[in-house]
Amino acid sequence: QKASTNRSDPTAPLENGEFFRAQMRNQRLVRRQPDVLALERVARRACISHLSYSARLGGEAREELEALLRDAPLSLWAAVLQPSEAHHRHNHEGNLCSGVFYAS
Repeated sequence: QKASTNRSDPTAPLENGEFFRAQMRNQRLVRRQPDVLALERVARRACISHLSYSARLGGEAREELEALLRDAPLSLWAAVLQPSEAHHRHNHEGNLCSGVFYAS
């Protein structure tokens, strides 16, 4: 079923661009949701793990990395795609970590 942009029906699914804009408009509310907070913790742990492994950090160096990233800015957003759709190719220049979490 193709996503609808008919906003006269509030139960109609949002198309991905509209969904993204809604997240940006409501970012403070979205970021306080328990599921989003849990996903943020997972993302931070994954980033620390990846950087520690890639740089072969251990002990005190890993603890310093954890302290540095504990309060570092983190961007999270969701995309809603149909089975036949794909997200456009892009990169995140200047970021220490970038990843994707898939759910269905």
